[in-house]
Amino acid sequence: MVKGQYLMLIFLVLNNIVVIQGASSGLAYKLAMQWPASFCSTLSTKDTCIESPPNQWTIHGLWPKKSFNIGEISESTRVQLEKLWPNLNASSNNEQFWKQEWKKHGSCSNLTIEEYFEKAIQLATLYNIYNILEKNSIKPSSKIYYTDKEISESIQKVTGYQPEVHSTKKQPFLVSEIRFCFDQAFRMMDCNTTYQLNPLLYLEHWNKHDEHKESGKAGGSVFVILLIGVVIPVTMICLTIVFFKVFYKHERTSSSDGIYMQVK
Repeated sequence: MVKGQYLMLIFLVLNNIVVIQGASSGLAYKLAMQWPASFCSTLSTKDTCIESPPNQWTIHGLWPKKSFNIGEISESTRVQLEKLWPNLNASSNNEQFWKQEWKKHGSCSNLTIEEYFEKAIQLATLYNIYNILEKNSIKPSSKIYYTDKEISESIQKVTGYQPEVHSTKKQPFLVSEIRFCFDQAFRMMDCNTTYQLNPLLYLEHWNKHDEHKESGKAGGSVFVILLIGVVIPVTMICLTIVFFKVFYKHERTSSSDGIYMQVK
């Protein structure tokens, strides 16, 4: 009886029970079932559970799951991926980046690993953003600003459809991503985005050493501020105190000498 209660306790504490089907075929579905009592107990103070959570296991989701195996990508595709789909983050390698994108996005498609990456290469090559923008006199620069509307409309002139133009969140706003939208048959369609109309820099290049120069400038500015705002005033105060101490001591000495001469 005790053993049965112990097993039941472990069962109830679990937040999700997962069922996987068809793993041997390379395409699996993960059915995630959640226990309401456990889910509600993990909510933070800013979130609240519904008033009467059901006393039964509920569905969290049915997720298609496909394992990532770099060996399923052909050598020729990998060569193109190295050029067109590199990991820009030095903390991990290309294979880790591709695996992450496959698990997060590709595994939800009806494509195999090879088809998924081949399709990405095909579309990126077909819609060469650099060439499209250059045809409309939009070129990388550290001085010229464009709006997301200008960039979007210049691309739309060539493709016939409106893309999404994304930028960094802090000023100066930089053009960071351009996204195209497709239907399930990979026919292009409008993304129906809303323009922000912020001035955007289509940055010419990024150099790691430039970042250090900026840091050096910032450090130099801080030093100047400290020098002007703290060091110089404190130094002046100290010199003033020393001056008055010396002057006061000199006055007392002179007075004492005068009194001594009068008594004598």
